[in-house]
Amino acid sequence: MKRARRARIVATLEAGASDAFAAALFDAGADVFRLRDGDGVAAWAASVAQVRRVESARGHPLGVMIEPADASPQVLADAAALGVDWIVLCGAGALTRARAVVGDAAWLMARVDRPMADDTLDEVVANADGVLVGPADPAWQHRVASACRKVGQPVAVAVTQADLATAIYDGVDAVLLDAAGVDDLAHADHAIARIEASPGYRRGLDASHTPAQGNTVDALCCSMRRVAALIAPAALITYTDSGSTSRRAARERPVAPILSLTPRLATARRLSLVWGVHPVLVDRLHDVGEMVKWANRTAVIEGYAGAGADVVIVAGLPFGEPGATNLLHVSRIGGTPARASAG
Repeated sequence: MKRARRARIVATLEAGASDAFAAALFDAGADVFRLRDGDGVAAWAASVAQVRRVESARGHPLGVMIEPADASPQVLADAAALGVDWIVLCGAGALTRARAVVGDAAWLMARVDRPMADDTLDEVVANADGVLVGPADPAWQHRVASACRKVGQPVAVAVTQADLATAIYDGVDAVLLDAAGVDDLAHADHAIARIEASPGYRRGLDASHTPAQGNTVDALCCSMRRVAALIAPAALITYTDSGSTSRRAARERPVAPILSLTPRLATARRLSLVWGVHPVLVDRLHDVGEMVKWANRTAVIEGYAGAGADVVIVAGLPFGEPGATNLLHVSRIGGTPARASAG
């Protein structure tokens, strides 16, 4: 389902909820489902299966997040085995220990509820795949969001309806709505879209944008952002295996939406939390021509582009190699030759 907003919504799914209620939460705006920490492995397994049924029925990848009260190693191994996408933990030490158990089976999210020294915060951000800010004062929330955006780490913030706008203006990737019903999610969905459509939102994103890092992927994603600002493409398209290229593209907070093509279902599910990213599962591709055809076709099918529209594609050659992002290509839907190509 194509969302009208860039920031994503994490909704809490209570154990024992019906499939119809879970589907209604998705329809109202949920991109990621958070499971309660005290429900236990059996309840988690039932909830994960429920989300996957909704995912199949709606034809769109959905993320699942858990925050286990007990982090030691068996609980983490059980959680990873269930196929959850994000595991929330507190502290750099817990992240390091969890990484040894979980490996690449899930992305790890650090929870930071209280202010800490800059070097400690930087260490936590560097060791995590994303950061969750618990209920906090706006200054701390802004500081964490800025630290994460600078290095391209997804950041989610736990909010109420009252402080939703503050988080969105900070440019966070996602907001977590605790104990929210269908109407609450629908209200948040509309409120976020309305905020993002305001001139002040874009001015704030541009003013808080930080320079790209000195590496190939950031150089291409920075160029992608500038190209998009000049030619106003219908979509920016990343072809990614691990999700890294899509995350670096999202760091730029471009005006155009990011359509993320990936052959890995786990990657598509994890990217459902990342700002502006619409993940789509595709076949594993083998050459640039095939990728461009898939990119154009998917942009049309997903409702992002029509005949004559431009899309900007970022990918890495050879395909499937982490850190190989080295291609920037502009394509016009409908078979007209690309206006520019570099790589």
